[in-house]
Amino acid sequence: MGTPPGVAAGAWARRQYSGAAPWTPMSEQAILLASPDAREAASSLFVGVFNGAIALGALVGGLAADGIGTTAVMWVGGALAVGALVTSAAGRASAPDVAA
Repeated sequence: MGTPPGVAAGAWARRQYSGAAPWTPMSEQAILLASPDAREAASSLFVGVFNGAIALGALVGGLAADGIGTTAVMWVGGALAVGALVTSAAGRASAPDVAA
């Protein structure tokens, strides 16, 4: 027998999310350090994008589950994660220089 591919992909995606979720506060801190003159705007933009990504993920996952099947949700999520990884690797900016 063996593990179905959808279950294996789901387990992998869940493990990746568990490792990435604790970085959210540190990401917000980096955004706030990068925009010292507009902290409220930067923070609200960060929260808005974060919530928009959650909503978009639910929409795309629901459409994939309805159209293709439940195992497709994990494959679509994996493809989006790879796309996000490529995007962040290509657009990596240097850290702001913060002098004490």
